[in-house]
Amino acid sequence: HDGFASEGGKELRVLSAHEVLEVLEGPRKESLGNAMRARGKAASDGATGWFTTKSQHGTDCVRLGRSTYVCTSNIALTDNIDIKDCKVVRKLSKGEGLTVLEGPIDDAK
Repeated sequence: HDGFASEGGKELRVLSAHEVLEVLEGPRKESLGNAMRARGKAASDGATGWFTTKSQHGTDCVRLGRSTYVCTSNIALTDNIDIKDCKVVRKLSKGEGLTVLEGPIDDAK
């Protein structure tokens, strides 16, 4: 339904600190009260549902993170940008989230 009063919803699970979410819809003001909620998908397990972005008292419950990516297939995480001179640190699985620390860099030269 269009309204999503917190009392009427079923809790799917508790989100972890620093968990990566893809926002699918919103944020929207809750029909009863001042809370803001958004519909999202967790990168870790694909769980989809509504989460509170701002409480009814105006407290931020989440913050926009730095640039993030979610693996759409299994890939290698390497220690060097040069693919010819790098070592694989570990394999990343489909659905794992990454936070950008540097770049992106265009390797087409």
